[in-house]
Amino acid sequence: MSISRRSFLQAGAMAAFAAGTTRGALAKLGDKMGQAPSKGAPPQPIPYAARLDPIFYLKQSSFAPYVNTPFRVRNASSKQSATLTLVEVADLRASQTKQNEDAYSLLFTGARTKALVQDIYSFKHAALGEFSLLLVRTYSRDESRAYYEAIIDRLPA
Repeated sequence: MSISRRSFLQAGAMAAFAAGTTRGALAKLGDKMGQAPSKGAPPQPIPYAARLDPIFYLKQSSFAPYVNTPFRVRNASSKQSATLTLVEVADLRASQTKQNEDAYSLLFTGARTKALVQDIYSFKHAALGEFSLLLVRTYSRDESRAYYEAIIDRLPA
């Protein structure tokens, strides 16, 4: 079966038109789904599902009183678990006028023998409850302990 040049060009033009239309439709759909608004556009509301996560309500000041207290962490996918100690709560975007409650880092330490891999872990704390955070291993000159950091940054760019 041979295809004529005319039908090949018509099919190509239709495919290009369909691709262009689909791309535009997907771009509009992406805007509706909460992608970053263009400059001058009103801020997008926070999705309902994000507001259900307990970490949404935990601020920098929520963690500060619990420095040097244990947190039980568990990874659902690999079944890894450990007890980590919160050793530092640091402000990420320090301001001379006030503390930023929505941009901070949490530094944890744990046993070096059972080092955790970078992943999302479920944290349990007696006072703060249960929540999930991405935990990243960091390195320190202190070789007796393993150090991990979680970053929370909810401030606009």
